Amino acid sequence: MISPGREYYTYDTYMKLSDYNALRQMLGKEPVTLGENEYALQTKVRIAREFGDDIYNQKVETGKETLSLSRVYTEAFSQNGINGADYLIIVPDKLCDEMTPYYSVYAAELADRGSQALSDDLDEVYRHKHGILTYDEYEAAMEEGETGEDDWQEDLLAANGTDEIVVMIADLFVRDVDAAEMKFVITSVTFPLEYIALIFICVAVTILAVQQLSDSGRYRFRYDVLRKLGMKKKEMNRVIFRQLALFYLAPAAAAAAISAVIVIYTGNTFVRYTGADGSGLTYFGAALLIAGGVYLLYFGATYLGFRRNVEE
Repeated sequence: MISPGREYYTYDTYMKLSDYNALRQMLGKEPVTLGENEYALQTKVRIAREFGDDIYNQKVETGKETLSLSRVYTEAFSQNGINGADYLIIVPDKLCDEMTPYYSVYAAELADRGSQALSDDLDEVYRHKHGILTYDEYEAAMEEGETGEDDWQEDLLAANGTDEIVVMIADLFVRDVDAAEMKFVITSVTFPLEYIALIFICVAVTILAVQQLSDSGRYRFRYDVLRKLGMKKKEMNRVIFRQLALFYLAPAAAAAAISAVIVIYTGNTFVRYTGADGSGLTYFGAALLIAGGVYLLYFGATYLGFRRNVEE
């Protein structure tokens, strides 16, 4: 969670257009352009959703010039204290010559994949530069009684933004290492839930399939009568399909209607507090596709077994 009072920097955070485009190029994004009296706003998707019309009419005063908003960009841009906290104002290069740097960020592309050893080495250099202890040095100082438990300093960031629930905040990032760690954390939370949901679905449709196949003997006589009355095999298969579809569709529709409310609300809340891409509806659609795929497999197996029992 984020400490109260550290969400934003004391001043608005600006970046000149050339630096912004250089970072966009590292991300594989197209460069942007600004008119002489224009600025752009880089922010998070969840924050942009809350914008009112007043944001788009907001002017920025820079000395003798007044800038109008050109466009809002919402690509993932490390805005939990690195490139601004939640938002970043992009202005033409010439205006930055008269500004005093607030803080600086260094970004570099690696020829090879980043490693944990590289991350540890960079962290050590960074901490020594700012006169703070690494974690190993802190533990050694604790054993010698030279420091207290409250003296550990996790980071130097003056602001963290307002993302919550799942957010990584640090002064130093190595993408290959930190992305893998974040994916592991998210997977460790979501996989058990997905596994439990899959088990429930399999149990439910197994019971439904067993029930329908058990009843197929009772329906054999009825379908035999229809066959003797002249119903063709193709028409009989169509009737069987509709009968089973009704038995499978009713519980599936009820479950989807109930879960839609819960999943969409939970998904939207997750997006709001984490800044993740997508929406509750997107997550519900993905879950529905997975559950629907399992459901169709069981339906297909039941349909084939029911036809075979009826035709014997």
